Amino acid sequence: MPRVTSIALPNDALLGKYLSYEDAFADCYTTSIDREITLEEFVKTFFDTWLFRLKRKILNITIGKPPTTQNIADLADGTSSSLAV
Repeated sequence: MPRVTSIALPNDALLGKYLSYEDAFADCYTTSIDREITLEEFVKTFFDTWLFRLKRKILNITIGKPPTTQNIADLADGTSSSLAV
């Protein structure tokens, strides 16, 4: 399993603006893997983690319309540009 390491926030990170706020926190992690991953594979895998499956359940309970596996596949293959409900 790849090792995840905490690193300094890159200078061009979108979270950088929050570092100037009092009591704000931003973190950054990196990992390396030994093969190439397509964007489609990354998106499908990322949005199918236990955390996002939990979020989908919460969305289903609260608004009755969670993102579906098909919504995620459409985002991954470029036929959709968003995952918001």
